[in-house]
Amino acid sequence: MALSIKIWNGTRPRDISKFELDSLLEMAGSGTDTTALTARLISALYHLDNGQIDLADHELDSIIESLEKEGNVILEGTVYSEKAFIAAAYRRDAETAQIYLDKAQKGYTEGQTIARAEAALLILNEKFEEAKKRANEGLIAAYDSIEKGSAIFEKEMLNILSEGKLPS
Repeated sequence: MALSIKIWNGTRPRDISKFELDSLLEMAGSGTDTTALTARLISALYHLDNGQIDLADHELDSIIESLEKEGNVILEGTVYSEKAFIAAAYRRDAETAQIYLDKAQKGYTEGQTIARAEAALLILNEKFEEAKKRANEGLIAAYDSIEKGSAIFEKEMLNILSEGKLPS
């Protein structure tokens, strides 16, 4: 909860204390309750924001394995949105990105998070004007985010996407 509050109050995921994060993950273990899954999601966001795409992807895969067994309506939309974003923006895999995006739209996720995944997929599919429009919609939504810290990273990515480019 302490790390969630830090993110809500404006701490960017990459600025979270690695010691605190590792301690939290140790306590959460392989638990599948919302608290444990949230800790693992924060870890994935920490890695994504640090440019450690493989580590973020691995953490998200682990969470998805838990979601597929037990479900979690609170986190599913966000987790699948992040997987769709990584698949489109970094893996350049439109088919996989679309699969995760379809799953993301069935759950709750903040507007800028899903817009980021959709814009990346649109760019990958060479629909640049639609992508720019969607990224700009995401930028507007990011200003109302309850997760002020994550929104910093998301705005950065959305600004890149609003230029019709994928992050490198």
